[in-house]
Amino acid sequence: MRTIVILALAVSALMVSCQKEAGKGGENNLETLHKTVYANSKKYKDITAGAVSIQYLIALDSVKYASYKDSLLSLYFNAGAYDMSALLANDLIKVHPKDTSVMRMLAVSNEAMGLFDEALKGQRALFEATKKPEHLYQVMTLLYKQEKDKEAREVLEQLKTTPGIKEATTVVNYRQGESQIVPLEAAMYNVAGALDYQEGKRKEALANFKKALEIMPEFYQAQMGVQALSQGQ
Repeated sequence: MRTIVILALAVSALMVSCQKEAGKGGENNLETLHKTVYANSKKYKDITAGAVSIQYLIALDSVKYASYKDSLLSLYFNAGAYDMSALLANDLIKVHPKDTSVMRMLAVSNEAMGLFDEALKGQRALFEATKKPEHLYQVMTLLYKQEKDKEAREVLEQLKTTPGIKEATTVVNYRQGESQIVPLEAAMYNVAGALDYQEGKRKEALANFKKALEIMPEFYQAQMGVQALSQGQ
C-alpha cells in the first residue's frame, strides 16, 4: 500500500508539471494529455497513472466522462484497493442498480473488508438477479464464515439442485496467497465436509471431502480435510 501511495504522489507531481505545459494551450490540451496518459496506462498496466488520469478527466467534464467511473472502479478493485472500490461502487449502484458487474465488485470488496452482512446482502441480490450458482455458493461460504451453520446448510441443499452447478467454477484460496480454480460442485462438497467436521460428524465429513476429490483429485483444501480426519484430528 505504501508503494502505491508513493507512486501516486510521483505521478501527481509529474501530472502537475505536464499540466503547466498543456495548460498553455487551454483545456483541450489538458483533456488530450490525460486521455493519452490513460491510454498508455492501459497499455503498460500502470494502475496508478490510469486512476489519476481518469480522476482528472472526470473533473474536467463529469458528464462526458461519467462512463469512465466504471473503469476507475475496475482499477481500484483489481489493485485490491477495496475501500475505494466499495465507496465508488456504492455511488455507481445508485445510478445503475441492476448492474451485476458493479454489484459483484461491491460484494467482494465488502467481504474483503470484513463487512460480511453487506457482502451477504450483495451476493443474495446477485443470485436473485442472475440465478448463477456461484453467487449462491458465496452466500453459503459467507454464512459459514459467520458460523451460521443452520442457514449455511439450508443454502447447501438449495445449491445442490441449482441449474449450472456442474459447469460452474470458483476460486478457492489456500495457504497464503495461493489459490485454485475449482469446479463449484467440488467446492460445495468441501464446505459440506467442513460443516460436518465442525459438528463432529466425522464419517459424513470424510465422505463429503472424498466426493470433492472425486470431482477434482488435486483440490488442496479437500485433501487437507481427508488428511486431518485420517490423522484423528
